[in-house]
Amino acid sequence: MNDILLIILIALFLISFVYYYNNYNSFKKQSTKEKTGYDSALEVTRKYNIDSYIIEKRGSFTDSYNYNKKVIKLSSIVFHDNNQYSVAMGYFIAMQGVLDKENNTLFRIKKLLEPAYYFIITLSYLMIFLLAFSNLNILYPVTLLGISLIYQLVFLKTNIDLINRIKKEFKYKEDIIDSFMILDMAFGVLYIKVLIDKLIDLIRNR
Repeated sequence: MNDILLIILIALFLISFVYYYNNYNSFKKQSTKEKTGYDSALEVTRKYNIDSYIIEKRGSFTDSYNYNKKVIKLSSIVFHDNNQYSVAMGYFIAMQGVLDKENNTLFRIKKLLEPAYYFIITLSYLMIFLLAFSNLNILYPVTLLGISLIYQLVFLKTNIDLINRIKKEFKYKEDIIDSFMILDMAFGVLYIKVLIDKLIDLIRNR
């Protein structure tokens, strides 16, 4: 039973990575003429008059908003490239600065809990790979992934509102941001299903 669950977890992880990478490459090829992720982030800061610095952070997929320092960090690709992925990410990260300025309570709670969320995600995936080489109980990583889903569900409204504002206020119609958020939620639900099945199995065998 544990072997089957292990195969399912690893397969879901690999599928999610491949799906994300394929979408990333697809939108990366869609040119936006001369507009870059930096330009879309700058557009947000000017429209809402927010005092956030926009900086380039070396590496890939390093885009984030620093709540404490009020800094919009864009990866090198997003900062310089003129494609749909870069523009969408520039909007999405910069709009978090707008929520910060507006003192959005749910957003601030989310940012405070974000380091713990990423730690749990990292730890859960590490445990999944350790399962192949140890007798670690599969319930541990699945439980951690379940906690990460709860985090996503609690703050889902914040992301939905943010995406809708980007589409409405900047006339941005690409669905790249939706696809990534839906992907996270979909796989989170599958992990929860595995957790529930495991719990039911444990209760029946007591």
